[in-house]
Amino acid sequence: MTDDGELHGLEALSPAECLRLLGRGRIGRVGFVRDGQPHVLPVNYIASDAGEVVFRTTDDSLLTAVAGGPAAFEIDGYDEGAKTGWSVCVHGASWSSTWRPPTTTCTA
Repeated sequence: MTDDGELHGLEALSPAECLRLLGRGRIGRVGFVRDGQPHVLPVNYIASDAGEVVFRTTDDSLLTAVAGGPAAFEIDGYDEGAKTGWSVCVHGASWSSTWRPPTTTCTA
């Protein structure tokens, strides 16, 4: 971690530390705008080694509004004993992908 004077006493995490924390998490929050209104919703997710975040939703979910537009994704943690915490926020473009699990056919 490095001290960043602009954060007024907070420490900025390195990109490598952010990727490590992002990779070990499983629940985060997606921030986006739909119909001019900001939304932040929790999601289960996985992240690639490069920091790409993937989550799934249903066709009728409010989260479908994320696809094709700018979005933010955030995870955080807190150590009760040390009274310290951390937060990782990812900003970027989003897109939709359709994936279906592979099917196996068995014949007897």
